[in-house]
Order: sequence, then C-alpha cells, then structure tokens
Amino acid sequence: MAELARNHKGMTRPKFRLHIDNQGKSIYLVRKPPYENIGMEKREPPAPKKRKKITLSYLENAGAYYLERFSASEAQFRKVMGQKIYKSCQ
Repeated sequence: MAELARNHKGMTRPKFRLHIDNQGKSIYLVRKPPYENIGMEKREPPAPKKRKKITLSYLENAGAYYLERFSASEAQFRKVMGQKIYKSCQ
C-alpha cells in the first residue's frame, strides 16, 4: 500500500506520484513535494481599524434607530449608548 500523508484538512493523500518518462518506456514513483509553502507568502496581519469620533448628531440618529427597532427600558438604552461611546474612545 502507498505511503500516506495528511494535508491541512486532515485528509490523507499519497506521498508519491507515478511518473512516466518521455518515451513511455519506464514508469516510476516520484516523491511529491509537500503542499505547504507552495505559493504561500507570509503576510502581516492587518492593522486594527481606528474608530471615527462620534458626534452629537450620530448619537441622536443611532438612538432613534435603536428605539425604532427595539422597545427598551431607559437603563438598557443608556447601556447601549454608553457602549457606543466607550467603543469610539478606544
């Protein structure tokens, strides 16, 4: 039985492939190169996005939109708006 290797998804694949020479007279096994690092360049992770500074008009619009979608108590509304302000300051 052929020797097997596992790829990045855990599936098995043969480590060798059949090779037939140009004249078609001989057939032999050739070791396959590993799939890792073929055409894969290491990239740096993207820089984190900077949040925009929020304005009064943005908060008014966001609050109105939130209250249109959800029926919320005053405490819940304050919590949601506070989270928006906190996230914009990070």
